[in-house]
Amino acid sequence: MMTLLDRATGVRCLSSLHVVRLPLALFQPLRMGMPKAIGLLLGAGLSWAMVSGTAHAQSPQEASRVGQPAAPSAAPSDRLAVTSGGAKDSITPIEHFRMMVRASRERSYSGVFMYRQGDRSETARIARLVDASGARERVEILDGSPREIVLDRGEVECYLPDVRRITIESVSDTRSLLPIIPPSAEISASYTVQLGEPERIAGFDCLTIDLVPRDAMRYGQRYWVDRNSHLLVKAQMLDENHQIVEQIVFTQLQVGGPIDPNLLKPGFDLDRLSNDWRVERSRVKVANFGSSGWSLTSLPSGFRKTAEITRDMSRTNRVGQIVVSDGISAVSIFIEPAQAAANGSPIGLSRAGAFHVFKRQVEDYVITAVGEAPASSVRKVAEGLELRH
Repeated sequence: MMTLLDRATGVRCLSSLHVVRLPLALFQPLRMGMPKAIGLLLGAGLSWAMVSGTAHAQSPQEASRVGQPAAPSAAPSDRLAVTSGGAKDSITPIEHFRMMVRASRERSYSGVFMYRQGDRSETARIARLVDASGARERVEILDGSPREIVLDRGEVECYLPDVRRITIESVSDTRSLLPIIPPSAEISASYTVQLGEPERIAGFDCLTIDLVPRDAMRYGQRYWVDRNSHLLVKAQMLDENHQIVEQIVFTQLQVGGPIDPNLLKPGFDLDRLSNDWRVERSRVKVANFGSSGWSLTSLPSGFRKTAEITRDMSRTNRVGQIVVSDGISAVSIFIEPAQAAANGSPIGLSRAGAFHVFKRQVEDYVITAVGEAPASSVRKVAEGLELRH
């Protein structure tokens, strides 16, 4: 089962060119059932979610409505939003969604949130400051060992005291480290966007935004968004069986205002750490696998290739990664020499927390597809990659 930090690093790892969303190692390492290289990448993974004691209890009908494919209907963006007083608002559901995505990038905030996946939950503190110099953000895991991740103007640092390791990676995407925040607002081809009933969450009057998948190749999403700031207060991911895959909910949230600079600083002083701590800089390069004969011949509807990179896992092992996404769900395909992956998971389908994993061998390579998506979608992505001579 993935933990918070695991998912945090894992999400960016799986969904963006610069592979680290919340370093998987921040939460407890997850390496079982995966090839060695993939285990290193996901070993610090992060899955966010949580139901606090005051959180709204979701009915089976609600979960079913969001998790299942949408029935054909008029374009959801033409529907009007409804305010808590019953009056109609000229802002459409898709625009409310886009405002949420923009707010997650542009607003400063701090707070405490809880994440839950299955029967496991963790608590974390987050602070984000956006100013003229760029975005800075820090997430500190409050349960267990004091793991944390820091985003500081284009560089992500992950502190893992259990293994006495710090990983550093340069990034160009400075969106929030929160996991369920979507990377893109352009999703109408794959999801129907709808407004649910307004609710009060953690003291905030919230709009409810549902992303209903148009087919069974992706999960449904539900967001509770502060009506004034459009910041996310609560989010859920729902699988093809209408069950909650993961959930995140803020128990404390301060929007804007002065952000204490100490909340953005690492809790570890690099100058005072003992010599047995390792500092590792990730070596990631943009790649073109087509020049080596690799070709994606088919993808689930709505998915497109968003990145191709190589990553040095050691001096002798380089792993290739292709990322495909529909704007919300992302699947990464890892290409690794068969010899390097010999001690990994067996061929076929497996599951690691919120992630499905599908592994196959192509000549002298092992292909591993990993994603927060239905098993059928992850498998189709993996089987769509071919090597042509």
